[in-house]
Amino acid sequence: MSSNDSFTASTTSFQYAWPESITGIERVLLSANGDLQRVLSAFFAKPIEAEILGTSSNFGHVETLKANDVVDETHSKPDSYSEPASLTQKRSINLLCDGVVVCHAKSVVVASSPKAMELLKQGYFLGQITRILQQIPQFSLKEVNVWTEVEGGSLVDGTSPSQTTHSTSAGNITADGSQNHVGRVRLRMSRRYNMQIDGLVCDIHEFFPDRTLFAGL
Repeated sequence: MSSNDSFTASTTSFQYAWPESITGIERVLLSANGDLQRVLSAFFAKPIEAEILGTSSNFGHVETLKANDVVDETHSKPDSYSEPASLTQKRSINLLCDGVVVCHAKSVVVASSPKAMELLKQGYFLGQITRILQQIPQFSLKEVNVWTEVEGGSLVDGTSPSQTTHSTSAGNITADGSQNHVGRVRLRMSRRYNMQIDGLVCDIHEFFPDRTLFAGL
């Protein structure tokens, strides 16, 4: 189910079928439309650093014919030129607060305007690009998951990322109420969303490794 973002002259509404355990501040983070780094900085009252883990770029080209060119099978290829029509960039980053990873993000961005392509090539992040271009993104939240994971990578009692478990000092209580003494666990959260402005389309998956970072402040 995708989110529904609507407004009238006097009201604004953001609707999504949130998992039951999601808190208010988590809803704010998960509905951030391209400015998560800024929202995290406001929440922690500290700078948020973006650490680039990997980037790959691919240019798409289009053959553009001159106005008086004619193409048929009996003639040689007409005078034409190739110009970049789009830039597709895949990027993997960490967002860190005081050296602690608060979010890991993977994105696929397709830029089709010269300005957006240039900003991507210069290394700007999506939030900064939308601010430079002075555009409000169209945003669609596609998926939210919360789950509990044993430190080291195992899911508790076979739970999937779409199921929620709650940790206790004595062990872990799963969705069916059973308890499993497994040691330290992490409360995980993730989202996938689409974002779009003129000349830029993005598909982004974000993983929050420790939900307790957003509690008790």
